[in-house]
Parts: sequence; C-alpha cells; structure tokens
Amino acid sequence: LTNASQNAIDFQWTINGNNFSTANDTAWLATGSDSVAIGLIASLNNCADTAQQSAALFVPPQIDLGPDTTICSTASLVLTPGAGFSNYLWQDNSANASLLASTAGTYTVTVTDANGCTDADSLLLSVIQTPMANFSFIPLGTTIAFTDLSTNAPSAWHWDFGNGDSSNIQNPAYNYNATGIFTVCLTVANQGCSSDTCIDVPVMEVSRAPALATEVNIYPQPVHSDFKVWVIGIDLMEAWRIDLCDLYGRTVRTWEGLQGNLQTLNAEGVPAGTYILRMRMETGLPVATEKIWLH
Repeated sequence: LTNASQNAIDFQWTINGNNFSTANDTAWLATGSDSVAIGLIASLNNCADTAQQSAALFVPPQIDLGPDTTICSTASLVLTPGAGFSNYLWQDNSANASLLASTAGTYTVTVTDANGCTDADSLLLSVIQTPMANFSFIPLGTTIAFTDLSTNAPSAWHWDFGNGDSSNIQNPAYNYNATGIFTVCLTVANQGCSSDTCIDVPVMEVSRAPALATEVNIYPQPVHSDFKVWVIGIDLMEAWRIDLCDLYGRTVRTWEGLQGNLQTLNAEGVPAGTYILRMRMETGLPVATEKIWLH
C-alpha cells in the first residue's frame, strides 16, 4: 500500500476499520477472496484527514505441470495446467488448454483466470532416442544365423524364435528342430526405451543330391550378377538345367539346355537374398543342390 498523503507526518492504516500499521508505506497479506475497505488517517499537529478505498481481493491460480521428466523419442507427453482458465499462453505462443510435447526442451505456460489473476509454471523435458529394432538372417539349413541391424545404440536384445525358444545374445545362430515358417521377433532396449520387429523366417532342410555330383563350386560368392557353377564328379554332356529357388521353394529363374560341367550364369534382376540352386538332368535325375547368396 503506497501513501500519497501530503503535509502529514503521522499515519494510521486500517482494514475494514481495524488498525494494522502506522508505517508510511505498508503491505497487508490477504488470506482469501474478499472485498475490503482500506483506510488511511494522516495527521499533523492534531489535524487529521482520512482517505478510504475499497479493494476486491482474489486468490491467484496455482498450476503445476509436474516434475521434470524424460520420455522415449517414440512417445509424447500431454502437458495440462488444469481446466477452467480464461487464457493460456505457452512458450510457443499457442493458446490451447494443453500442449503435446515430444521434443527436448523447457515448456512454459502462463494461465489467466476470470479475475485477471495469473500464474506460470515450467517443465524440462528430456528425450532418449529409442533404439529401432531391425535384423537380417542367413539360413544354413535348419540353423539360422541372425544379425542385429538395430539403430540408436541398443544395449539389450531379446529374440523370440517363434517356437517358444528365445535368446538375449545380440547375434545368435539358432538351430531349429523342425522345418516350416517361423515368425521371429527381436526386441531391443536402451535406458528404458524399446521397440520390436518381426519377420517370417523359412526353415528348410537343404538336401544334398544323393545322385551324381561329388562337389559343386559356385563363385564368386556373394553373387552380384554373373557367376560360375562348376560341377565335379559327373560328365555333364547331356542336357541339364538349374533352377534358382527362394527359401519358400518358389522358382525365380531357370537356366535350361545346359551342356558341360562349367557354366557361366547371370542373376541380374534377382533381389538380394539367400537362394537354392537345384541342378538336375533334363530327364529329372538330380545332380546337386547348393545354397547361393545374392548381394
């Protein structure tokens, strides 16, 4: 309360008629919403004058955005100071009653109630980069070699091999005791943040031909486009063929009418992956079966 009196040296402040201070300027702490009468008696040499004003007092709003917190980069946080205010002003100049926060930084809101009273609060948000799960696999018969390709530096791995077995090794090689298609899932985590991904993995026996060839050399591997197949242990003077099959058993390319033990083939246009070369005579007699990797 500021005293604007002139030609006076003694003062008496009152609230609702009750004396409370004789200071020149003073302060009074209100304890609730109310309308009060503020009086001031100023005097000099037994001469006095009185001034009085009414004041409406309101309890200011009190908001709390909560404690500073940390979230994963794949999550978000809804900040809400509370409902019922006539105005909201966030640090980005938006004016909604809530704000969706997903990036690191300090978030601040100022609210104004119907009486024109204000309050403000801030929250510091930290964001941890969620590791993003990804992997590849190379079939080695019924043994599958898995390679973790996850990003954002995971520190923990959990593999579900689709048959009830699991592993926490980063790059496991797992031997299946049955063939089929298994849905393999990898979950990666770091500092409480995690993600997962699942891939259908075909598991099949790669049967070696019980028939004619004693050895088959395929080079170079992995194959980029042109490659050579050299069959040893049989004289392939009659027509024979090679089928390039994916791991689901589907034929994706065929080379027919081949003659001779050394063949130069081209796999250009075939997607990268692991495939099976099934070699047989045109009469159907099996020659050999070998695995091939296309890059």
